[in-house]
Amino acid sequence: MTIPLYNCSAHTPEEWSERDGVRRPLYGLADMTYGMIFNMLYVPILAVLFEKEHIRMSCFKIMIFLASVDMLALWVNSIITGFLAYQGAVYCTYPNLIYIAGMAGLGLWCCSCVIAMSLVLNRLLDLTKPELGSFLFEGNRTYFMLSFSIVYGMYFVIFTPPIAFSSKYHTWFFDPLIFVNRTEEYANIPHGFNNILVVSVTCLLYVSFCFVLGQKFKQASDGNTSKSNKMSTQIFLQSALICAINQIASIIYVIMNFIDVPFWLIIVGHSMWQFGHGAPALIYLGLNRTIRNGLLRKIGLKKQKVGSAYGSISAIPLYNCSAHTAEEWSERDGVERPIVGCLDMAYGIFINIMYLPILTVMFEKDYFKMSCFKIMIFLGIVDMLALWVNSIITGFLAFHGAVYCSYPNLIYISGMAGLSLWCCSCIIAMSLVINRLMDLTKPRICAMFFEGKKTFLVMTLPIIYGLYFLFFTAPVMFSSKFMTWFFDPLIFPDRGFEYANIPHGFNNLLVVGVTCLLYTSLCCVLGEKFNMIEDTTHSKTKNLSLQIFFQSALICAINQIASVIYVIMNFIEVPLWLIMLGHVLWQFGHGAPVLIYLALNRTLRNGLLRRLGFRKIRIASYNRDHGSVNTNKTGSH
Repeated sequence: MTIPLYNCSAHTPEEWSERDGVRRPLYGLADMTYGMIFNMLYVPILAVLFEKEHIRMSCFKIMIFLASVDMLALWVNSIITGFLAYQGAVYCTYPNLIYIAGMAGLGLWCCSCVIAMSLVLNRLLDLTKPELGSFLFEGNRTYFMLSFSIVYGMYFVIFTPPIAFSSKYHTWFFDPLIFVNRTEEYANIPHGFNNILVVSVTCLLYVSFCFVLGQKFKQASDGNTSKSNKMSTQIFLQSALICAINQIASIIYVIMNFIDVPFWLIIVGHSMWQFGHGAPALIYLGLNRTIRNGLLRKIGLKKQKVGSAYGSISAIPLYNCSAHTAEEWSERDGVERPIVGCLDMAYGIFINIMYLPILTVMFEKDYFKMSCFKIMIFLGIVDMLALWVNSIITGFLAFHGAVYCSYPNLIYISGMAGLSLWCCSCIIAMSLVINRLMDLTKPRICAMFFEGKKTFLVMTLPIIYGLYFLFFTAPVMFSSKFMTWFFDPLIFPDRGFEYANIPHGFNNLLVVGVTCLLYTSLCCVLGEKFNMIEDTTHSKTKNLSLQIFFQSALICAINQIASVIYVIMNFIEVPLWLIMLGHVLWQFGHGAPVLIYLALNRTLRNGLLRRLGFRKIRIASYNRDHGSVNTNKTGSH
């Protein structure tokens, strides 16, 4: 940046960080985790809001736009902020990143303030002046109204000073803290007016509403009017909570940019800014029955018409087996496969037994301190659980020639677990590749994310990801006729589209796309890296990293093929052999790591041989700076 007021030439970025920065790893990791979790929470909410019967309502259009802005803002005030706090950065550490992020964060904040007030205004007009509300918000006019908030936000992006991050205060000020006693030159008066306007206009809306609401409720004598008022009040309360959070953040942010305030108040202000963009997700799920029921309906626990939750799985309309008895369903649609069933059960039990000694080696102190082994342990545990679904339970069901309606409770719950564990393992397997790739190419960044106990924090993301599929998407259902698990339980003909699991399709395509991207990136870097490695110590490092990378690559390659086949066979009719191949690859995707570890991972193989008394290995030292394992070996090689 060559702008005079943002000129950092007095010191190097490292000197600026040492001079004015404070490393805050806990705050940083907490911020990044918060941003990622709430961005993930917004995805299923948006899926419900975009449904045809909802998006035609103006309030839902506004809520969609608000959620989209919030997701973008969370990247600035949580994810990027967390990264900068972790590094102990100030403006001059990453001037380009912070300047652009500050412009975006300010624009998105001001834009969201106007959208949130528009949502309150929309609900207020719907209660008090429905004709005026229709005139302003009916149909596509809502988009025209929302364009004002976009223009308003762009004004702050282009024509006002941006905010700049300081890890010393763990927040964003207008003053980048480069020059002493020049804070007034960075003052952003329009931002002050925006924040004061947010407070005053919102208060005015609430006062107006208080006078009208009581009268409206008194007039609500018939049932339809009462239901309408309840729904409007419900959405108004959500709007009020969102605006209340924005109010508090607005006032604190104006004060702290002009007056010296205690550190705790600065943190409260920043947290309120974060919560202002994240709270709508919780408010919608907590208070908006329409959105909550939409999510429950997507996982089959609510009727299409909003009603009460079902008392049992078999009572869910799309999974209702009352047309026949369990025995009749098996005779009608099932095919007994005793040989395949026994093979599946034997495979699942055998691989689970094989995992036990491998896990005991991984849990040894010398290995467990390495991040790659932590990830491999987690992957191994998930694989063991998944094998119970896709092999042991599958084998039992195939032996009996079962279909969904033969054992609806068992298959529904197993299908939820199997889908969740598959998606979770996909992310863990990619994490293992990323870990090895970063260790080869960006060891400092690798240490930032995976060193020590940080690996456990990273591993919470696949758990949350798997839980999303467990609770918010349709489960898979077994059919012995096809010897696999489909989303369609094959109860009703020509209704397969109603069971479509779009997030699963995105997951599987994402696994393929991201994994290919990782391999492409690695191919560009790996050759150069190996040419630079000459001495023996680094040669051992290269061999260890290559060894674990190839294991990760094989695991991900199996997942890729299974991913593509599973997406295809749930939307297109394919031959039975391809369906069987998809299922076998799903089984092999959870079982292959055992064989890959034993065949390619000398550390694990030697650990097992050592336990059997055939090999002795003394782990002499583990150089954390270079990632090398130095060993003294005796016995046959």
